[in-house]
Amino acid sequence: MRIFSAFLGTFFFWSAVAGACTTAAIPQSLNKLMVKSYDWTQGHGMVVVNKRNVGKKSLNFHPDATSAEWTSKYGSVTFNQHGREFPLGGMNEKGLAIEIMWLDSSKYPAADERPTVNELQWIQYQLDNYESVKEMYEHRDDLRVQPIYAKVHYLACDPTGTCSTFEYVDKKMVAKIGEEMAVPTLTNNTFEDSVSFLKEHKGFGGEKPIPQSEASLDRFVRASSLATAFDESTHKPVEYAFEILDSVGPTDYSKFHIVYETKTRQMNFRTREYFHVKSIDTDKMDFACEGTKTQMLDMGAKIEGLVNDSFVAYTPEANKAVIKKSLEHVGSLIPPAVVKAWIGYPETTECKPN
Repeated sequence: MRIFSAFLGTFFFWSAVAGACTTAAIPQSLNKLMVKSYDWTQGHGMVVVNKRNVGKKSLNFHPDATSAEWTSKYGSVTFNQHGREFPLGGMNEKGLAIEIMWLDSSKYPAADERPTVNELQWIQYQLDNYESVKEMYEHRDDLRVQPIYAKVHYLACDPTGTCSTFEYVDKKMVAKIGEEMAVPTLTNNTFEDSVSFLKEHKGFGGEKPIPQSEASLDRFVRASSLATAFDESTHKPVEYAFEILDSVGPTDYSKFHIVYETKTRQMNFRTREYFHVKSIDTDKMDFACEGTKTQMLDMGAKIEGLVNDSFVAYTPEANKAVIKKSLEHVGSLIPPAVVKAWIGYPETTECKPN
């Protein structure tokens, strides 16, 4: 669906002020931990179990965009605040984890012959199609991101402890992988600028003390320092990971914290409203498309511990409710046809026969 519109600047109502997210990895940990603090104005959402072998066509509202088409190879579990198929992050059944952060300096490429996805569906596409960061890196230029509104960049990590950044700088995809990265951390400045600032500080070649403010570059240094200091023999991995998130995401804008264990494919998260940790064992999820229903879980559910058995069948009504809540401040600015297409998009996907 292509719609000429002036609503694009308000579609998700994202704001760089509240978009102070932090993602970091601890590659020396046995379970290859990756952590995320989601800092935003809203904290609602649903956890979605995405099936393998599902045919999809990307949702675009731009007249110059050619939709991407694919069939998911891998199942995944994602955190969705803007509806099913448009995740903020997640992990697939192979242990590939991806997270998104705001990057105000992002400059996206002009239209070309490549198929397009929007800035959130890019995450789902990667989780659907690739099992490693190396694969993502090798295919980094296959697609063009045509953003609906958000200026973002991404950090991805896999069970080998390999991580990669993906950013649009001066209208080109710029990616760093593995040993090219001084640290596997990302906040809200470009990776290059962040690393330059990092090198001024103790432990990374400089003399400045580790900063304690909530500014993007300061969070980058602090998260990197804490992640580097992790020692499996003296720290409890998941508890320590949440301590890092306590340090970089302590404000009222920090709506939820996530700890991925990519090697064992475990997910742990907590919300500001209910701080007890929920855990998901993705190995015990049913990702088969045929004969099963898509499953979902309210992120704010007041439960704790292993929550696999608390997932319920996905419904279009639940998806609509999540999207409507995300649009509380801007819903009247968006054409009804756009809202309808967005809400109904999951029903355009199709289970493919084996």
